[in-house]
Amino acid sequence: HGDKIQIIVLQNYLFFGNASSMLDYVTNMFEGQEEDNDLPLAPSRPFPKYIILDFALVTGMDTSTVDVFNDIKTICCNNDCRLFNSGLPPSLRENLALGGFKPER
Repeated sequence: HGDKIQIIVLQNYLFFGNASSMLDYVTNMFEGQEEDNDLPLAPSRPFPKYIILDFALVTGMDTSTVDVFNDIKTICCNNDCRLFNSGLPPSLRENLALGGFKPER
């Protein structure tokens, strides 16, 4: 069942632009496969049940990024997927908590 676990390794400074790309990536994980009349329908990947955000290489983030993480959490909740954080330094944990983003326990 490893295909139901997605690990997203984040790195460097997170700002709205690169966080929005991550939001698009996560959103696409839950989109249904569209049928193309010219191509045979390939087997689709299962929707993830667990997403792990790895913050070990993150050096900082701006405040708009917290909103994006809240959007990702909402997408996960709406799709019966659990969201976990890994390698989150205390300073970033505090910034996320101030913005209302709380990790699962």
